[in-house]
Amino acid sequence: MKPPRVVLDSNVVLSALLFGAGPTARVRTGWQAVRFVPLASTATAQELVRALGYPKFRLSAADSLNFG
Repeated sequence: MKPPRVVLDSNVVLSALLFGAGPTARVRTGWQAVRFVPLASTATAQELVRALGYPKFRLSAADSLNFG
C-alpha cells in the first residue's frame, strides 16, 4: 500500500526541520520513515525558503543551500 500524501503548512515544515522535539519532530520522523509523503505548493516552498533565511534561525550558507 502506498503511503498517504499529506499537505503540510510552511510553518509546520519549518518547525519540523529546525526543532528536534515536540509534535513537529514526530512529523519529520513520519516523513523520513515514509509513513506519509509530504506535499507543498510552489508558494509554500518559496515561503519556506524565504523563512529559512531569517537571521533568528542562524543557518550557515551551506545549510541554507540544502533547503533551497
